[in-house]
Amino acid sequence: MKNAFSGYSYQKQVTFLLLSLMDVERNISKIEIEAKTTDNFDDLVITTNSEVIQFQIKDFEDIKFNDLKIQENKVIMKGHKPLELSSKQNIIFFKNISFKSNEETLNFPSYKLANNVSIISLSRTQIDKKIDDLYLNNPRRKNEIDSFFNTTLDKRIWEISRESLPQLKVFITELQEESVTISHKLLKFDKLLLIEGKPGIGKSHFVNTPAPASL
Repeated sequence: MKNAFSGYSYQKQVTFLLLSLMDVERNISKIEIEAKTTDNFDDLVITTNSEVIQFQIKDFEDIKFNDLKIQENKVIMKGHKPLELSSKQNIIFFKNISFKSNEETLNFPSYKLANNVSIISLSRTQIDKKIDDLYLNNPRRKNEIDSFFNTTLDKRIWEISRESLPQLKVFITELQEESVTISHKLLKFDKLLLIEGKPGIGKSHFVNTPAPASL
């Protein structure tokens, strides 16, 4: 039961990372959780703007890079059940496996085991850091997406499209009143000038603007 809890909690965290990528980078268009497939790469299936990628997500303690090999369209892992590959791009997410990356997948360092098989290694702490980096300039949006994800799981919704994400809040930056440029020369004052008005109309900006040399 403890292993099951660890596995599912890691799968949820990886899913939230990919959901965050879909929200921020907008390259992923759909995420399917526990998808129905004819192979073993069914933990997640994502659709990007250019391909379909299927995932197995493993929180293994005892796996080593040399324990992996491809044989008869399966990933063989020493001490674990073989994983039948899909015909799409296949990715195995490991919590901790050491390798020297030879490519990037979804902007993560990865290792290509075969033409359509790659591995990625990220711990829970590393995933948290990457999510925080994605929302560095908008931490409120991270909380919004986290709440959306939990609500989605509560409702047993296993397919999330980019269009279903909470709408981004857009703020109008245009001034409510037309901006009027006025210079010291136009005012033609000699020594003292009293300026008053409501906040935000440009009093400080005017005062701090150097007077023309010819004034």
